[in-house]
Amino acid sequence: MNKILNIFGPLFFSVIFSLLVMAGIARQPKIKFSEVALGAQNTSRFAVRNGTLIHIQKRKDFPELISGVKSRNLGNTILWLGNSQLHAINNAHVNDETAVAKVHDFLLGEFDTVATSYPNANLQEHLVTLAYLHNKLNNIKVLIVPLVFDDLRETGIRDDIQPLLENPSVAEQLKTLQCCENLVRGVFSDLDPHSSGVVKQEIETRETLQDKTEKFLDQILERNSIIWASREKARGLFFLQLYRLRNTVFAITPQTKRAVIKPRYKANIEAFKGILELANRDAIQVVSYIAPLRTDVKPPYDLAAYTSFKNEVRILCSQFPNVSFFDFERIVPAEYWGLKNTTSLNTAQEIDFMHFMEPGHQKLANAIVEVFRSMNLENVR
Repeated sequence: MNKILNIFGPLFFSVIFSLLVMAGIARQPKIKFSEVALGAQNTSRFAVRNGTLIHIQKRKDFPELISGVKSRNLGNTILWLGNSQLHAINNAHVNDETAVAKVHDFLLGEFDTVATSYPNANLQEHLVTLAYLHNKLNNIKVLIVPLVFDDLRETGIRDDIQPLLENPSVAEQLKTLQCCENLVRGVFSDLDPHSSGVVKQEIETRETLQDKTEKFLDQILERNSIIWASREKARGLFFLQLYRLRNTVFAITPQTKRAVIKPRYKANIEAFKGILELANRDAIQVVSYIAPLRTDVKPPYDLAAYTSFKNEVRILCSQFPNVSFFDFERIVPAEYWGLKNTTSLNTAQEIDFMHFMEPGHQKLANAIVEVFRSMNLENVR
């Protein structure tokens, strides 16, 4: 008997402990892990006009965005790509809106402004998004592309928008780009380990009896057990705490200098070239700008590398007659930036270098509107 207890006792108590932990997690409010990095001080706002989204983040919302443009039928569309700076408002009030909404309303008589923005979006993802929407919206007249130095440390295409690559038109547009053949080849070869490296092929596989049984039991447990249904939440919380532990151990803060990851930087610059080539091919005017940055404290950039980056993209833009380049780094005053939740195990709040308050969104909107006022709108239309 003692032998049996010695063998199964620890296992039994481990199972009970795990179930109690999972039950506690299940009772917690639903957590949007895509919003965790924003912190509680930042609120995501995706503008709606006449019951239809004009600003989206998820692939599932593309049909609504596209149908909205077609139903409004204004004939001239502005597509604004971006990261969370475009959809997050620091210390937001109930009726606060983003720069996207403000520009949409101001230019509505002449243009239909819509936007997509992903957290930490890289330029490779912007290239894929443009290729997809360019096919779906044949009236894009202006493309707005913010350039965020920190996001050039990101690479690859996130899972949510990878399926856009399966669209034959997207594949065709990307494969015909002359500026970034290696990048495009890599994007498609990473899409699926069994793919041909061009477009993901549908591969039919036979499910074994074990596969079918596991799937059946999974579905039963999902429907009938709140603990089982909370597996993803537990996994997310675990990795969130691991992320915070890493930042605490290595003393990583928002002000920690971020080194350039050269292969990723190069891939994103190639993607930016692809964006400019694709727009130039179809006579789309491009407004590209250095994104606003908090400058009342030292930014988390190596200043020499940051300056080199700005010069490089400025020169790239100057090579295309349809591209205008602007440096909006300092357009949002210090008082319109805020704080965010800590990304370590400490309790203190941290400086937010990316997200600003509603008056900051107004400043950005004003700057974009001024750009359009300086352009010959007749030529754009």
